[in-house]
Amino acid sequence: LVSIAAGEVEPAVRSCLEALARTREAKDTLGERAALSVLSMCYRRLGRDDDAAKLAGKALARPAVVAPAARA
Repeated sequence: LVSIAAGEVEPAVRSCLEALARTREAKDTLGERAALSVLSMCYRRLGRDDDAAKLAGKALARPAVVAPAARA
């Protein structure tokens, strides 16, 4: 979020994509939801409003449940 606010959107996109891959690998739907939301913000800043809207929809469609392994 700091990168986005500083206008460094491209590095933020890379970080979000890495985070998204990690959260999906860990089956962390809450983290995946967060990564998709931030990626949506990045795309909106880049003027990719359609892509941003799709990502925001995907984020909202993910269950906001903490994975059992993450609860420990």
